[in-house]
Amino acid sequence: MALLRTWLLYTTIMVMIYSYKGMVEQKPYAMIVAYVFAGLGVLTKGPVAIVLPGMILLVFAGINRSWSMVKAIFDWRGILAFCVVCLPWYVYMYSVHGQDFINGFLGLHNVNGATQSEHPEDNVGGIIWLSSSALLCRGRGPLFTVLSMV
Repeated sequence: MALLRTWLLYTTIMVMIYSYKGMVEQKPYAMIVAYVFAGLGVLTKGPVAIVLPGMILLVFAGINRSWSMVKAIFDWRGILAFCVVCLPWYVYMYSVHGQDFINGFLGLHNVNGATQSEHPEDNVGGIIWLSSSALLCRGRGPLFTVLSMV
């Protein structure tokens, strides 16, 4: 499980780096590479690998009020590359398992995994944002300490 999360993190970082090059530095090949990494991430952990970076990139383009960035995000060549990477596996799994694949993998594992706690017995009063923000601050503590000294 941890190896898959590491691979998801790696592919997400590569999506963000190459998307930045494609959007800001206006290098069209970079968006294609970003979509290939997004496809590899989707094969690793499912649709979350494209949904999360996609939302971040759209917010970035919105903050910059750049229609050209939005167009760069939806580059047809990148979308084609993404489909070439992902679709063979998804089509094969659907042909073998049918609707059970959609209900089980996409429904149960992805939607429930994103909306429910993995270990509900460890919830702190059900306030997920509180525990997440505490973890974020605890994990970033040394960084904040160093930055405050500068």
